[in-house]
Formats: sequence, structure tokens, C-alpha cells
Amino acid sequence: GTPQSLTGGQVDGVSGSATIQSLKLRATVGSYTLRFAASTQANSNVFSSISHVIEVTPGVADQLSVKAGHPTSARANMALSPQPEISILDSAQNLVSSSAGVINISVQGAQHAGQTSLAATSGVAAFTSVKLAGSASSVVTLSYALQGTDISTSRTLTLAAGAAVKFDLDWTTANIQTRAAINPAPKLILRDADGNVVLSDASTQGVAKLMRYGSVVTESDLVTAASGEINFAGLTYIATPGGGYSLKFEAAGLPAVTTSDFVVLPGPVSQVQIFIQPSTSAVATALTRTGESLATQPKIRLLDVDGNLVTTVNSGTVTAAIASGTGGQLLTASATIVEGVATFTELGLIGRVETPTQSAEVYTLQFGYGGFSSSPSLGISVMHNVATQISVLTEAAGGRSGLLFTTKPQVVTLDRYGNRVFQDPALNLVAAPAVTSGSGNPGVVNDDQGVRDSAGVYTFDMGISGRVANTYSLTFYKDGGGITSAVQSGITITHGNAFQLGFLTLPSSTDSNQVRSKTGENLKVQPVIEVQDASGNRVLNSSQTITATFESTVRGARDFLRGHTVSAVSGVATFTNLRMIADPASTYRLNFAYNQNQFTAPVQLQVTHADAEYLTISTAPDGGNKTGASLSRSPIITVHDFDGNLTTSLNGASVSAFIASGGGSVV
Repeated sequence: GTPQSLTGGQVDGVSGSATIQSLKLRATVGSYTLRFAASTQANSNVFSSISHVIEVTPGVADQLSVKAGHPTSARANMALSPQPEISILDSAQNLVSSSAGVINISVQGAQHAGQTSLAATSGVAAFTSVKLAGSASSVVTLSYALQGTDISTSRTLTLAAGAAVKFDLDWTTANIQTRAAINPAPKLILRDADGNVVLSDASTQGVAKLMRYGSVVTESDLVTAASGEINFAGLTYIATPGGGYSLKFEAAGLPAVTTSDFVVLPGPVSQVQIFIQPSTSAVATALTRTGESLATQPKIRLLDVDGNLVTTVNSGTVTAAIASGTGGQLLTASATIVEGVATFTELGLIGRVETPTQSAEVYTLQFGYGGFSSSPSLGISVMHNVATQISVLTEAAGGRSGLLFTTKPQVVTLDRYGNRVFQDPALNLVAAPAVTSGSGNPGVVNDDQGVRDSAGVYTFDMGISGRVANTYSLTFYKDGGGITSAVQSGITITHGNAFQLGFLTLPSSTDSNQVRSKTGENLKVQPVIEVQDASGNRVLNSSQTITATFESTVRGARDFLRGHTVSAVSGVATFTNLRMIADPASTYRLNFAYNQNQFTAPVQLQVTHADAEYLTISTAPDGGNKTGASLSRSPIITVHDFDGNLTTSLNGASVSAFIASGGGSVV
């Protein structure tokens, strides 16, 4: 072969010989022929004889050689592949096969995790378990040195993550929502023993298990790693809301990681549920009154799509509305939401109530929140409220003083919404008449208390007694007060039935000149009698026969009246020839009567005697006297009217005597 170098091969001869003491041949192991040549100035081309063939063997260790294919990258805590193979060479790069020197490995930029030294075999150190540990992405220098010498060599490589031995959970424990993707999504970061992210891992599969109190509730599909991460994007569970949940993450061959406990929250509101139905009925009681709070207040729950109570809603209101039924209005129709529940406390309904002729309107309610509405509620109805006012239903008409109205007044009580009150116990309603124009105080005929029927109508079986010239009103009120009264005004009445006699003109036995009536002669002032009702109104339709009589007599049958009977015309009896035949010395009072009713004129009457009508001898003459002489007893003659009354007013009149029988003459 061709030597790499030959040194020390030229020496000067001495005494015809040359001793070459430091000849060095650097050549690849093999057979070589050495030639020696002498050179003089005279003959420079004289060659020496050819030497024997010599064998070149490896020299002493001079350098180290790294087998080709040394890795340029490695994975932490994993054997380098291929493993380093270091040869001990002499200066001619011949393998020093006889060497058993120890090759030491030193590392910069990483740490040893495997072999660090190895004794050569036949000059070669073939490592089998060199490993590195440290941070990935580091540039690592491996230095190989022959122990005991300063012979060394080095190689650089990039350290990558090793095999995954664990994973970190990249997710902060937080409450999750059923059916909602967990955001941010949990990630498993695959790491080697040195904590490097195993970016090269694209095969490890992980699963996320939802646990509750240590038991698996459900689990995700397997998710495969990408660039050293298992990303549970879109991880969603359907679970019953509540506490005690955790997530357990598993990956094949790696330790599992379990989170701390959290709460599964309900999903968003998707339905409104009537948990407690509104009701206007209570046990053993009547319906709720219109305008008042319902007997049973509704409780409304907000649910997610799975029917879970959405306890996360703690603001806003649920609003009630009428779903069916006409003429209704809700009061306090909203309730605040607390943990997904809206509890109404003062929900009221103003509605069409039952009347005596029709049933109460039936209403259903709906409850809404955020665009969602409940199904209609069960039907509810309300009854009238308590009475607050009186209303005249039928006005009194056809009134006659002292008699019942032909059209009886009727009233009803109304609640504050104008509904007739008829299902509550009857009230004590009173009708009070009053004079609004005219004079006097009216009276009540029969009963001023109203009687209620099943329809709530109070009927007053009554009338008014009073003057027909007046205008009246009736005030209907509750005994004891408490509700608003009602008034019917403009009431007029006509006369009642004949009840008494009134004297338009009192009888009088004297005229304005105090000239007295004679017995048997028409009274100077003829009475005019009015047939009246109990209130003194003229009974215009009366044609009663009025009869005058003495209140008492002095002479018995000798005292009597003539022209004493007159029939009333339009309620007025006008006497025209009423005459008294009575004792002129006595006073009399007259009674005037119809049917069994009798009234005394409040005046005293006295007549005088009538005109002289006949004579009577009150003292008979007595004879025995001498003829021509005065009688022994002179006669007394009295003059009488037709009734035998002494005509005391007759003065100066002459009474003549004559002989009725026998002869002679009166002187």
C-alpha cells in the first residue's frame, strides 16, 4: 500500500554506513516494502537494495472514531438509536484492536440516564444503553474520551421528548353545565419522565370519565393525541345537576388524573313548568273573590331540556298572563326568580263572576320567561267580592200615600267591580224616605227593611205616607253603614185611601154679623168636608156619603138635623142646607161620618128659636070675680116657634084675648 507518511528515513552516512534510528512509517496496517537509496553528488541515481517486506500493525491509540450513523437526535430517557460505537485508532486511523481502553461519555446540555462508560473490545466500545435526560429542544453535546488520555471526540444532537410516562391535566376544576361543551376544553399534556411534552405522540388515546361519588356516570369517546396533547374539545355530558361530580382522565398505560369535586349545573332554560297550579278554591271555602289574591298561589319552575330545575337563574321574573277566558285582568302578575323558582304570593284575578243567570267565566293562565311559556293552567274562576255599594235595580213607582208602591223598589249590592253580590249572607238594608221638596216628614208604610231573594235582589214591600204636593227621595243604606248608599229621587205620590175627614169650611150657626141661625133654618155657614187619606191629602176619587149627626142631644129625639147627608164629589162634600132642630138654650157639636169613621167638628153651634108659630096658656085665668072686674087670676100666655121653643126675642107684640065660648066680652 501507500504509506501515509514516512519520517526519519534520511541520515548521513558515516564511514560508509548509515544507521537509521528514528524511521517512522504511518500507514494502514498491511505489508510494505522499504527501499533505501544512497545519494551522492556524483551519482544521485544509485538505489539501494530492496529490503524485505515489512508488516505494519496498529500503533498506539491516537484518536477516537465515531461510527457513522451516530444519531443526530434522541428522545429523553430512551436509548439512543443507533447506540454510539467508538473505535480507538492509531494515528493512521488503524483500529487499535488490542486496546481495551475505557471510553467515557460526558454530556453537555442534558443529563446521563444510561451508560456513561464502556471498556473497548478489540479496540471498539459498542455502547448499548446510552440514554439522555433533560429538557427537550436542547442541543446536546456528547463527548467521548479515552480514559487516561486526552484523546476525545464529540458529537451534537437534539434532545426530544421521550416516551410519555404521565400526563398533566390542563383544566382548572370548575362547575360544568349539562349538555353544554366544557369551555375551555380539558387537555391532557403528555409528558416524558423529565416533564417534556411528547410532541411526537400521535397515538395515545385518552378518555374522560364523569364520576359521582366514586362511580362512573358516563364517559367520553376515546380521543387520540396530536402533538403530545389529547384535546377533549366539545366534551359534553348529559347528567343530573348536583354536586359530588369529578372528572377522571385516563390514557393507556399512564396514571389516571382525577379532578376535585365540582357541580353539574342545569342547562339553559327551555321550558316553563307549573309546579303548583293556581287555584281559586280552598277546602271548605268559597271561591276566591275577584280582585283578591288567589287561594292557592302558583309556583313556577324553570327547566332545561331534560327537565332539570335551572337553579342558576337568580334574577328576572316570571310573568303570568291569561291564556283563555274573556274579560279578565291579572293583578301582581309577576314573581321574582330564586334558584329557578318563581313563587307568586299576591297573584289576583279580576274576572267575570257568576251571576244569577250565567256561570262564572273559566280562565286558564300561562306563565312566561325569556320567550318560553308554560302549558295553560287548570281552569280557575272567581266569585264576586264583598259588597261596597248599593245600586237601584227597580225604582219605586205607583206610590199612593199610605199604600204600598205598585212597583216595589228593588236594589242590589255590588262589589267594587260592579258585580252583583248574591252569594254572601244577606245584609240589613233599609229604605229611608225624605222630603226633597215640600214640607213635613214622610212616613214609611209597612216595612222599610229589604228582603233578599236568591238572586241577590232586595225588594222593599213598602210605601210612603205624606203630602202629595211634595217630592220625595228614598235612600237605601246598610244598617250600621260600611257601604255606599243609593238614592232614588224625584218620587211623587198620589192620595191614599180615605182615612179621615178634613174641614175645608167649619159649620157655623152665626154669620159674619153674628146673626144666629134659627132652629130649623140653614146654618149660617154650611160645612165643606174633605175626604182625606191618613196624611191629609184629598182623596180625589172619593164619592163617599158624608152624614152629619149631633155629637150629643139635649132633648133626645126632638134634637135632629135636616139636610145632613151629602155625597162627596172628587173628595169634597159640600153641604148646602144643613139645618139644626135643637134647643136654642143649648150648644151642640156635630159629628160627620162615612162608613164607620166619625169625626167631630171642633166648633160649638147654638141656634135661636124660630119665628112665633103658636101660643100656649102657661097660667090659666081664674074667674070668680065680678063681671067687668079683673079676673081673680090673670092668664099668662107664651109664644112658641114651630118646635115649641119660647120665642124669647119676641118683644112688644100684642096678644089678644077673646071669648071662645059663652057670651059676654073681654075688656
